Amino acid sequence: MQQFGSEDDLSKLIKEDQELWIKQLVRMRNAVEHPGGYAGHLHIHNFEAVLLDGQSHPRLIEPSWHLNDEPRVSIGHDLPVFVSNALEFIEDLLVISMRKAGLPSMVDVFQIPESERDPHCPVRLRVCLREGGKI
Repeated sequence: MQQFGSEDDLSKLIKEDQELWIKQLVRMRNAVEHPGGYAGHLHIHNFEAVLLDGQSHPRLIEPSWHLNDEPRVSIGHDLPVFVSNALEFIEDLLVISMRKAGLPSMVDVFQIPESERDPHCPVRLRVCLREGGKI
């Protein structure tokens, strides 16, 4: 952040995503790579059949994971979120890099509002002519 400053788009992107999801993903990876180290242990639980109070049939619990004593979280929920976050991070990183390299003044990259995206092809970003841009 010293080279770009705290108000630079790249610095803001990294800081925001670091707090939202990157830190957790790195802690989980570190717990796998270095069990019992700084991040602790990543616990992974397979499908489980659990008999709940007052029920005669067991309930199937989906696979989950957690770091140390943190609450269990569904792996089936977390993985698509991590993949989506990583893809959006890479897209944002590409756009920032293109802007820093010098996009022609007539074009810019715009985000398509989620409500306007085609669910069959959910494109998030579009390169378009700037309003008033000249060729």
